[in-house]
Amino acid sequence: MMMTTEDAGEEQTVAAHTEYFDILAYLARNNPRLFAVTDDGADTSVIGQGWRIMTDLTTAGYANLVGFDEKATRKSGLPIVTGITKVNTTHGKLILMRVNQAVWNKGSNTTLISEFQV
Repeated sequence: MMMTTEDAGEEQTVAAHTEYFDILAYLARNNPRLFAVTDDGADTSVIGQGWRIMTDLTTAGYANLVGFDEKATRKSGLPIVTGITKVNTTHGKLILMRVNQAVWNKGSNTTLISEFQV
């Protein structure tokens, strides 16, 4: 399900392949680096640290995040935001990447980017 601005004020449930988070969490335990992975099966992007949040959180919509295992991978009440981050391309060029209507998992070292949103 893709969310639109009309969803503001209503809590939505979205799905993401959070098994990638488990792998990245294992890699990042003692590593201060931030990780991002793209997923063409994710309903929405889930952004963590390293993003500048451009949304006023007092007017943001909220979502419940459900992963592949609904019982083990569920977070409730996460804000839906627009975020901007700096990305290094494979050619060494720095670019700004903006993602609209991403679920913000504040404090996470990992980001899951829905390929349909970029």
